[in-house]
Amino acid sequence: ALIAAVEEQAGRRNLMTVHLEVAADNSNAIRLYERLGYEKEPELFVDSWTRISADGVRQSVEAPSYLMVKRV
Repeated sequence: ALIAAVEEQAGRRNLMTVHLEVAADNSNAIRLYERLGYEKEPELFVDSWTRISADGVRQSVEAPSYLMVKRV
């Protein structure tokens, strides 16, 4: 439902594509996005972010990821 809402808003704003990032090792999510019409870009990139645990500890995370694109 969330993805459908984003795609609907993109269409209302006359955007041509919707992009999302997915971790390269998340094969279940990749299959889901492909079933929803997203295409995986062939090249991996390294996504980085900071994770904050429940006790407030910050940890830098890097993960190989794919960009997936769908025309709306």
